[in-house]
Amino acid sequence: MKAHEAVQLIEASPLFDAKWYVERYPDVKAVNMNPAAHFCKYGWKMLRDPSSQFSSAGYLIKHKDIKKEGMNPLLHYLRFGKKEGRAIVTSQEQGIGNNLKETKTVTAPAKVNASPNKNSEEVAKQLAETQALLEHYYIRCQELEFQKLDHKQTPKMESL
Repeated sequence: MKAHEAVQLIEASPLFDAKWYVERYPDVKAVNMNPAAHFCKYGWKMLRDPSSQFSSAGYLIKHKDIKKEGMNPLLHYLRFGKKEGRAIVTSQEQGIGNNLKETKTVTAPAKVNASPNKNSEEVAKQLAETQALLEHYYIRCQELEFQKLDHKQTPKMESL
């Protein structure tokens, strides 16, 4: 199957939700890539879920032969697995903690005797600089991960 055909099949599937995918994995929006194309090329190798209705890791855990072959779990299910009667697992059932937006922010207690104007301006500036650096670092890490995945023939999934 050609890459563009795989993307079309994924996009047409009710098991792929582009809006959900982009919201759950904000790096996809940052790299300005079609969500279905991202899932076909990178997402499944990163064990990302295409929607809340399908767990990539869950499918590979349930079906060791697909994992062993290094196949895209959603593509396999759409092309063969559904006809074969293979079971799927939802993201919630699998409980995979790969939701990038589920990060908790810890705030430090405020100083009682702090000068609100001077300190708040300084803190706001430091936070803005830190945020910019973190965003740059995050995007660069994703770029490197994509490059690494581009050079692999089959994904390493022994950790399942």
